Amino acid sequence: MTLKVQEGQVTAAIIAPNGEKIGTANSTSQWQGQLPSSGDYSIEISGDNKANYGVKIEVK
Repeated sequence: MTLKVQEGQVTAAIIAPNGEKIGTANSTSQWQGQLPSSGDYSIEISGDNKANYGVKIEVK
């Protein structure tokens, strides 16, 4: 899986089914890795201020 913030001053985090944060991405970095288990994952977007943003999520 790849997670990348394409636009905006936000942080995107991948949350595993057990609630653990397993990776983050922001405007200067991306996260790429294998999801450790099956289940429902969440993407949490956060920032200091109200912002427009674009996030790219790729699952293979």
